[in-house]
Amino acid sequence: MNIAIVGAGLMGRTLAWQLLQDTQNTNQKMTLTLFDKDPIEKGGAAAYTAAGMIAPYSEVEKGDPEVFEMGVRSRNMWPQFVASLNEDVDFSQYGTLVIAHKNDRPDFQRYSHQLFKKLGDKAEGRIAYLTEDELKAHSPELVPQFKEALFLKEEAFVDPEKFMAALAKRLTQAGTTWHTETEVQSISTIEENGISRSAVTSKSGTQLFDWVIDCRGMGAKADIHDLRGVRGEIITVHAPEVQLSHQVRLTHPRYCIYIVPRKNNRFVIGATQIETEDDSPISLRSTLELLSAAYSVHSGFAEARILTTETNCRPALKDNVPRIQVENKTMRINGLFRHGYLTAPYFAQQASHMILTNNGASVTQHSTETVSET
Repeated sequence: MNIAIVGAGLMGRTLAWQLLQDTQNTNQKMTLTLFDKDPIEKGGAAAYTAAGMIAPYSEVEKGDPEVFEMGVRSRNMWPQFVASLNEDVDFSQYGTLVIAHKNDRPDFQRYSHQLFKKLGDKAEGRIAYLTEDELKAHSPELVPQFKEALFLKEEAFVDPEKFMAALAKRLTQAGTTWHTETEVQSISTIEENGISRSAVTSKSGTQLFDWVIDCRGMGAKADIHDLRGVRGEIITVHAPEVQLSHQVRLTHPRYCIYIVPRKNNRFVIGATQIETEDDSPISLRSTLELLSAAYSVHSGFAEARILTTETNCRPALKDNVPRIQVENKTMRINGLFRHGYLTAPYFAQQASHMILTNNGASVTQHSTETVSET
């Protein structure tokens, strides 16, 4: 099969690698072409404005049950997916510590109650309440300012820049054709001798493929009527006085504040969630709130140096649930919202299965119905 992926952000690259792995395992032949408006190294994809959290349990309180199920399956796929790349992507499985200041303890209790209530038996062995002494054993730097915590044992994180670079390296090595700095003008269906094929039109002309998968995120807004952008802002700092190894989630009245460690004492602090498609630089209000929250967690952030501030619009659908939609020979994967790194391997597996088992036949799929077990 001759397959094109339009949009080489997180979803596009993850799917491309999954297709290559699956065709090798099944001895199927495939040519793969990527189209992207950005350079390979880095661009405007929402994948770069992220902490890389793989945290299905953290999102249960306010998240959709369907997203949680997708997230758990995807979380279980991550170790094998990372191993297949054979590259250092700073993948860590230390879990998440959920904490709260004394004044926010009612919010912490409410959050804890919702997690255990919604998860039921699924919380057993995965979520633990930590006393002050137990918290000290996990993360001594958080004591004595915090007297308790929730420990979400099965959560993980990955470095987005390293992960995206590793995918680009391995896809290039595999001989993938990559049209960089090429904005696709349209994706359409063409009938040839009774056979449907999908066409990609760019400034270079029109090319025909057996399948085209649209992974453009906000770039597909003209083709997906209920797609919207949700602004998110993050800050990366260098803090030599901070030694946190777990990702930390701070109960906060307005945002889901998190601190995610990187190598060499770098930390990602995020993230705002604002219902607007404004992608201008970070606001003063957000900067103060995020950095003040980090400082309140660990005084060592007082002497941290700000390395970068980043803003982007995450693609979200009306119900905030990601979706695969297929019509003829065009597949659209979109709406990953704040769950991109959490769910990308799951959707890559589902999409690859649908394409390769269809063997080029026409299908229509308008939901995220599970077509295979992970």
